[in-house]
Amino acid sequence: LEDFSVSESSCFDENDRPIVYRNIAVLMRQIEAVPNDCSEAVALEAFNQLVRTELPNAIAGSVGRQVLKYRYLLGLSLAMDIPELLDGLSNAMPVRYIVRDFLWFVPMAVAFWPMIAVWMQVWSSRCLHLRGCVEFLYLLSLWIFVIVPPFLLAWGVLLTLWTMSSESDIGMAALACTNLVFFLGAWLTFRTRASTSSKLRPRSGESDGRAGEAEAEIPPSGNEAPESSAGDAETSESVYSV
Repeated sequence: LEDFSVSESSCFDENDRPIVYRNIAVLMRQIEAVPNDCSEAVALEAFNQLVRTELPNAIAGSVGRQVLKYRYLLGLSLAMDIPELLDGLSNAMPVRYIVRDFLWFVPMAVAFWPMIAVWMQVWSSRCLHLRGCVEFLYLLSLWIFVIVPPFLLAWGVLLTLWTMSSESDIGMAALACTNLVFFLGAWLTFRTRASTSSKLRPRSGESDGRAGEAEAEIPPSGNEAPESSAGDAETSESVYSV
């Protein structure tokens, strides 16, 4: 949206493009974004600027910067790790081994994989302007620098403590402390992302004010409606679809 231009947008029927342009110009004059006597070209350029500056924050504020919320990522990661934990329960393992496996799979499912997903989202969002080989190399670096090192580090630490906890109470305690570190990291990660998204949402007062202004600008219905030119009143189905 940073480079949005209505002239480069697609139209289902190109014959309707002049109608769309004319109605955009009418809209921009109606909301007083441009003077009433300005040309259509000026109104269209003002519309381009409006989309570039207002729409990205409006979208980000409504859906957030995360593609998937934590509860969805949690569901996906639980589906990967918890079945293996349940298999151990069905094999009547000793309680110590059940606790050990619980402390292995739960932090991976609850904290580690959701954090990896967020890091991938952040890293991938930086390459939207790249194309071709440069984009491929950038995404390759995502795996080399963002995914593989944390995975190997977490896997190595958990595997070492998991092996120690089979026979050592100290290893079990260290594994439990590692769980707390993972949970804290996940909490900080998602709290930061959530606070960033909340800053992008428009304030209720601002949205109410804009709604009030828009309502005040709606012309009265019935015979009291102001006269308008035939060109301003002309609409088509493709206008609403665009």
